[in-house]
Amino acid sequence: MDLPLKWEFPGGKVEAGEDPKQALTREIGEELGVLIEISNLLGRGEAVSRDRRIVLDVYQARLISGQIQLREHKVIRWCNADEIRHLDWAEADVPLIKPLLALFREG
Repeated sequence: MDLPLKWEFPGGKVEAGEDPKQALTREIGEELGVLIEISNLLGRGEAVSRDRRIVLDVYQARLISGQIQLREHKVIRWCNADEIRHLDWAEADVPLIKPLLALFREG
């Protein structure tokens, strides 16, 4: 992992021929062993890490089936709005915190 001590939203790379929602569904299945249903785009974050440009689209999703299994990650954490603000986020993820907090407020 490039940023082992930073918090990141789960996901991964879009492969040739995939749209972003298909890629996210596949990546979540591979990384966490669950099936999700994706809805709204929350926003986009961008950063440069190790001379690589990272573009991160974060979507709202809900769990359809399965039990979370940490296949590629050390830790997963369910957080409330206050806890989210205090995590040490990867740079590309930081711009998505405000839209996520707005989603919490909407309930």
